[in-house]
Amino acid sequence: MSHRSTRTNGQEGDLILTGTPAGVGPLKAGEKFEAKLTYPGLKGEVLDEYSFDVVDRKGPYEFTG
Repeated sequence: MSHRSTRTNGQEGDLILTGTPAGVGPLKAGEKFEAKLTYPGLKGEVLDEYSFDVVDRKGPYEFTG
């Protein structure tokens, strides 16, 4: 969290996703990534969703401050 706070300010309602769920592997070009945000208190109602086609990009990638 301390590293994140040097890059951006957190706002009420922000989601911070960390880690990878068990059984999830790397994405491959040609696949489609889909994510849905639900809330148990709303009986699984979808609050938001996002998807994109996975493409092969040439690296290397470096994240710098």
